[in-house]
Amino acid sequence: FPTRRSSDLADMEEGISYHLIKEEGPDHNKSFTVEVKIGETVYGTGSGRTKKAAEQEAAYKAILKLKKQN
Repeated sequence: FPTRRSSDLADMEEGISYHLIKEEGPDHNKSFTVEVKIGETVYGTGSGRTKKAAEQEAAYKAILKLKKQN
């Protein structure tokens, strides 16, 4: 079973994409909002002072959503 599960996860990772949906504020005080999609479905949205921080928050929310589904 572990091999099957690892394969499913790898397939899912190939379909993960991050999209910047909002960028606001002056250069010295930017705020970014990013959504993470698996295929065409949005699984999480995050915001932060950097794109990376917004992506990490979106990914965390996506993981929580996926855990609830299982």
